[in-house]
Amino acid sequence: FGAPLSVTLQLLPSSSFHRAMVAREIIGMLLIMVAGMGVTSIVILSVVIKELGMPYYTLVGVAIMVVGLCEAGYLASRGEFSKVGLRHIKWVWMRGVCGTGTLVFGLLAVQTGAPVGDVSALGSVNAVVAALLGRAFLGEPLGALHIAAVGLSILGAFLVSKPQALLGLGPSGVAVPWLGYLLAVLSGILSGGSFIASRKAQAVSPLMMSFSVCIQQAPVIILLPLLNLVDEVPLTVLVDSPLQGASVFAGLMLLVFISVASMSAGSQLCPAAAGSTIYTSVSMALGFAAQILLSSETPDVVTLSGASSMLLAVCLMAISRRWYSPKLPSPQTLNPVANSPASAMSESSGAAAAEVDDEDEVESLASFVAAEFSGLSASPKAQAARQRRAPAVAAAVCPPVQAIGWATA
Repeated sequence: FGAPLSVTLQLLPSSSFHRAMVAREIIGMLLIMVAGMGVTSIVILSVVIKELGMPYYTLVGVAIMVVGLCEAGYLASRGEFSKVGLRHIKWVWMRGVCGTGTLVFGLLAVQTGAPVGDVSALGSVNAVVAALLGRAFLGEPLGALHIAAVGLSILGAFLVSKPQALLGLGPSGVAVPWLGYLLAVLSGILSGGSFIASRKAQAVSPLMMSFSVCIQQAPVIILLPLLNLVDEVPLTVLVDSPLQGASVFAGLMLLVFISVASMSAGSQLCPAAAGSTIYTSVSMALGFAAQILLSSETPDVVTLSGASSMLLAVCLMAISRRWYSPKLPSPQTLNPVANSPASAMSESSGAAAAEVDDEDEVESLASFVAAEFSGLSASPKAQAARQRRAPAVAAAVCPPVQAIGWATA
């Protein structure tokens, strides 16, 4: 995946190009489905392995570290580290930060008593938050679908968070894990950041993105029991059952690699709105299934209604992206100078143009996030400002024409 695939797609005829783009997105959706099952399984196993009397956080932290080191060795042997440009480093780093936050906050939410299904449902707020951020940064009015999605998301979060206890209508002895619900929302928001970081670095190897996640995630998870933030049995229990410990460790390593790598690759291949919808649906279904099977805790009608409301909100955001976004440009529009002499211009000219683009970094990121999740685009005022800067970019890229010979007389 990455730059070679993008260049190949742009060189295809229009109809073939569009078919290839659809196939590319379908592969990405399948990978995100695998990632949703994998990440949710890692959170579910935090309950299962602890019930087996084994040190879950230490095992999964070390497993993630080993996977990251193996990826580092492979990437170094292929020279992939030197291929990461300066403009992509921040997105590689951001992918690791958001991936770490998504898993750690999800684990802490379950640790503080939030049911696994509720955690998965509340994590679906990422698309709605992205739309609101796009509205704040771009000044673009929200459409009817956006407003409906925001309303459904708020209603769903209210229903999932046990409104009976909130309104004093339920049993007085029922404790509501408010901290767990807050951590679940934070986990969902950061998962949206993972989609954006991957989409902004499509030219980077998915294994590089996976390495960034593992190398940042492992020390944080290992530190959780050391800082007494989670309950953990002593490591001496592994001495009593080494075969069981080795089997669990190997299984965690395989699950971690599949989850992180498929998430990185899938997020690069399909839009954030579609990826978020699939990821939320899979996580929610698996989370509630585990809640029923492991805890014998069947979600009530109110909770299921809230989860359905939040899932519908995510689906509306995905539909709004297609509804409000402009038509997909042709390959010639995407690469108008692919076959022209100007395509051989020097890297220094490209760097000069990049410096002009950096002035709009925040606005460009907000525009990208909003477009990926909801189809919002920059306001006319912002577009006019970019058009006024276009001559500066052209001057940086195209040098002035010089007269030669008799024309100078």
